[in-house]
Amino acid sequence: MVSFAPKSIKYVRFNAISAFRLSSILSTELQNAFGWTRKQTTYASSTVEECAYDDHIPDDSKVTEKDTALRLALSKLSGEFGKESMLSLQRFFGARRAPVISTGSIRLDQALGTGGLPKGRMVEIYGQEASGKTTLALHVIKEAQKLGGYCAYLDVENALDPSLAESIGVNTDNLLISQPDSAENLLSVVDTLTKSGSVSVIVVDSVRKKLKLVEGSVRADEVTCGGNALKFYAAIRLRISRMALLKTEDKATGLGICVQVVKNKLAPSMAKAELSIKFGKGFCCESEALDLACEHGVIVKEGNNYFIKGKILESKEEALRFLAANDGALDDIIRTLSNCSNASNGNIDLLLTRNAHTGACYGTLGDNLPPATEVIALLNKNNIKRIRPYNPNPSVLQALKGQRKISVIVGVQNEDIIAIANDLTVAKSWVQNNVIKYGNVNFRYIAVGNEISPLNGGSSIAPNVPSAMRNIYKAIFVVGLGRKVKISTALSMEILGNSYPPSSSISNPNDIRLDYALFTSRSTVVRDGQYHYQNLFDAMVDAVYAALEKVGGADVEVVVSETGWPSAGGTATTIDSAKTYNSNLIKNVHKGTPRKPGKPIEAYIFDLIDENQKSPELEKHWGVFLPNKQPKYPLKF
Repeated sequence: MVSFAPKSIKYVRFNAISAFRLSSILSTELQNAFGWTRKQTTYASSTVEECAYDDHIPDDSKVTEKDTALRLALSKLSGEFGKESMLSLQRFFGARRAPVISTGSIRLDQALGTGGLPKGRMVEIYGQEASGKTTLALHVIKEAQKLGGYCAYLDVENALDPSLAESIGVNTDNLLISQPDSAENLLSVVDTLTKSGSVSVIVVDSVRKKLKLVEGSVRADEVTCGGNALKFYAAIRLRISRMALLKTEDKATGLGICVQVVKNKLAPSMAKAELSIKFGKGFCCESEALDLACEHGVIVKEGNNYFIKGKILESKEEALRFLAANDGALDDIIRTLSNCSNASNGNIDLLLTRNAHTGACYGTLGDNLPPATEVIALLNKNNIKRIRPYNPNPSVLQALKGQRKISVIVGVQNEDIIAIANDLTVAKSWVQNNVIKYGNVNFRYIAVGNEISPLNGGSSIAPNVPSAMRNIYKAIFVVGLGRKVKISTALSMEILGNSYPPSSSISNPNDIRLDYALFTSRSTVVRDGQYHYQNLFDAMVDAVYAALEKVGGADVEVVVSETGWPSAGGTATTIDSAKTYNSNLIKNVHKGTPRKPGKPIEAYIFDLIDENQKSPELEKHWGVFLPNKQPKYPLKF
């Protein structure tokens, strides 16, 4: 943390993390978005409008009469037509959140927006011949069998190849197979199996072939027979088209296909997924999982090298062979991707909080603080999506398990730096005990040390920080988190020397106005060449940017890991000033700085809750909340 202490204002805290990874500069990667929002509009009928504009005071007796009449009407509907006829929004929207069965392709599950095909619904798969329709159906059966379900395959065309089904992974011993000789028999089998309620998937391959015989008509390849009935009754329609042959040297080994979601009653339609099919094997699951895992940081890829399960694999082909030979490794990767998938839209969401730019520091130096579980509930209640506990406190990390919407900066304590710097084994042990042990925590950064500087008594530790960062990075890389968790250190502003004007980083002002510190100045206070500053925060951030530019780090991301204002304990330390500073900070970070306009700043407010065991008195009053979890002032994160 930085105690910025000019003459008139002594209470601005500023602490920066340069988010870089050792020898390479990192930038935040944008994640693919597949989310959607459904808006519901309620319309009033003409009979209701007469009451909508009634100026009279409502009569409670009339309201009671209406309630009674409605209940009688619903009861009558239920008695005459059954419970399914009853009007219920809850039942309707509950049906839209149907359980699903994976298609066997993560990309197609994403395109569907629900994570798979819905149970209890009709799905139509159509397209050119030899485009992969049967292959997709067999993969769905495989996934259903993995969940313990029974499946039936109605082979109308008498063309099912058992060896293909087995190579895909279908348990043919537990697969119900029928080859009906007429449309009537086909539909009878489907009706009987459906009413039994014991079969998870029923595949009819294909409807078009059998219905063509019944109608005696010839249709175009991609026209579904049976009129419009199947189109209307299907909840999902998937159109498959061939894209290209996949070749190894001069030999065709597979097929590239595109699956388009033409109709989708449960999520937005028209999404596409490009997949690869290996002849005789089905979907190239290993290649798809490898690409997605690298894309989302589940597997580390450096150059041509892949790091999987403690092994360094020197090419994609070698990595694919490893995954094909180690089903456990492939299943772990797919499970990790699935666990990071948003249940409502199937979106891989490893960085769920990238649009929230303000978090809070979580100090624990108090004997009257609420339990960690209550603190995490407080974060969720107040929409605080980023948190910085200063050390790997077990109770805090345990409370954060499963809270994927909260990203975490966890710190390596200063006293551990030298041991970690000198021994990779110690670094691996630290990662195992404080990261891997809490595998369902959304770790965003590891801050190796806090405010270590040769200028503040840290001369014996400071030279070891780069080596400690390097060893922590190696330990993170070994467990496959090298691309997901960034390694850095929290620096004090004093490391710059003086920071005024921002571009020089070599001189310090003698006086700072209160309005300049609180973001309330209405005009420029400081001019630094082409850059004009109306608040101290922007000037301090730009001082860090300017210093980085001078040492070749212009693209290094900067995170403000501490900033805030105390509510008591000194001059101008009032609740009103603290509210003004923190409220304006939250508004300001989205705008960027004069040096980098439009580039949002990730900042952490110090402190979440007052800590009564800190000293001097000023240090006890930085919290946004009191120890009883009541806010000192309204603050919207």
